[in-house]
Amino acid sequence: MRNTNIRGKIALLGSNTSFGQTELTKSNFAIQFRGIKYFAVLMLLLVLHGFSFGQNVGDYQTNATGNWNWSTRTNWQRYNGTTWVTPSVAEGYPGESGVSGTVTIQNGHTVTLNVSPANNIGSFDVIGSLNLSAGSITINGATIISGSLTDDSNTGINTFTGKVTINAGGSFSTGNSSALNFGGGIENNGTFSQTAGGVITFTADQTLSGTNVITTVGNINITAGRTVTNSGSVSISGVLNSGNTASTWINSDNSTLTYLNGTLPMNTAGTLTASATGNTVNYSLNGAQSVRNVAYYNLTLSGGNTKTLAGDVTVNNTFNLAAGIVSIGANTLALYGDYTRTSANGFQGGAGSNLTLGNGDAATITGTLFFEAGTQTLNNLIINAASTFYTLASDLTVGTFTPTAGGLQNNDAINRIFTVNNDITIAPGFTLQSNQTVTANRVFTVKTTGSFTNNGVVDLYHYTGTFHSMGELQFNGATNVTLGGTSTSEIGRIRVDKGTGQAAIVDVISPITLYNADATY
Repeated sequence: MRNTNIRGKIALLGSNTSFGQTELTKSNFAIQFRGIKYFAVLMLLLVLHGFSFGQNVGDYQTNATGNWNWSTRTNWQRYNGTTWVTPSVAEGYPGESGVSGTVTIQNGHTVTLNVSPANNIGSFDVIGSLNLSAGSITINGATIISGSLTDDSNTGINTFTGKVTINAGGSFSTGNSSALNFGGGIENNGTFSQTAGGVITFTADQTLSGTNVITTVGNINITAGRTVTNSGSVSISGVLNSGNTASTWINSDNSTLTYLNGTLPMNTAGTLTASATGNTVNYSLNGAQSVRNVAYYNLTLSGGNTKTLAGDVTVNNTFNLAAGIVSIGANTLALYGDYTRTSANGFQGGAGSNLTLGNGDAATITGTLFFEAGTQTLNNLIINAASTFYTLASDLTVGTFTPTAGGLQNNDAINRIFTVNNDITIAPGFTLQSNQTVTANRVFTVKTTGSFTNNGVVDLYHYTGTFHSMGELQFNGATNVTLGGTSTSEIGRIRVDKGTGQAAIVDVISPITLYNADATY
């Protein structure tokens, strides 16, 4: 072996000496050096191979800056298995003579689709700008948008069979009415904005995701038997509907659906599922809307006007009345979580309306129970929300009242009347009281046509030191009734107004404390 002079530092490999070093010999150095040469050659081959690893025969890429048409063959390059070359006349532009591979719009290049390619595109990688201006196109595989994809056509049909991914800084936008078909889902981490009325059709089971809102204006159609899962945030101004009863829209965990249309979502057929933890459905049209009769996790009503329940509605977490009126109709509205009222409006009840507040768990109310004039009626009111006081901000008449847990009081704005056309039984976990923080003399009148039984807390009188909060218990039935229970009732005053049944009596069979106020009422 030829001697080799070594200058500088060299990493030594081999058996350790007592000092942790390696004894360098001619033989082991030659082996090491030869291994290094082979390793270097191998790495060079891998690097060279990597330059073409992602390319396949039939892939296209743009090769011209500026703004030019899709059909300009000489502005494209086609990969022939070895290198990028201008496609031949027979090969043509992407999609002209056969299904292309991946088509890449390179950075700084702007391409306008001025034709409808006769064949599909394998996949899209839009780094520059692509305008689907005057034709239709179908992409079999994935579409990745880091630049901008715009649809300026009113007549095209653009089909994205694979997943569409909009990266941060990328955009998919249209202000026109071409039809858009999606088969592989949408992930929007940039901008997805459809501001015109083209129909969007979801043709397969898929997921809508991403960190940013997917905004649509056109009608949404889910093909028969397909499921669309929203795991991000979607805003729909058109009608959300489906092909048959087997089609489903699912709001998954922590997703948001903002619905801005007056037509009931998934109404003709199909299922709306919105019960997953953390998800929210927001009916936010500034106009009348119907609220689909399903179980919601979070339900927000905003935008104003009247929101009418299409059937029984349950909200398992937060119900936010941000703007507008809730028309219950001949249905049951069950609010099992927090109820927030930031609107100046409230509920519309009726003879067949039922309202359930709480399911036994603690809840928090930051609004009040306010019923619009002329609709201050319920068939049944159930309050079962531990440690929560509901404030009655309007007169209310109910057929039956089931006070199980929590409390009810009048507000401080004006005298209030709460009428129950049946017996009243206050459960051990419930408090019925007059407002404790009045800023003027107030009267809270509780009327019953039946008996009054207090097994909880009844505190219908409070004096602030300046103002009286007077609670009046009225008996208006025509039959004999009782005032009883296991607890002492504190009452400002009692009135018996039994009309034609003057001979009927109220039999007091439990302790009461009756106050005489010094104020004038």
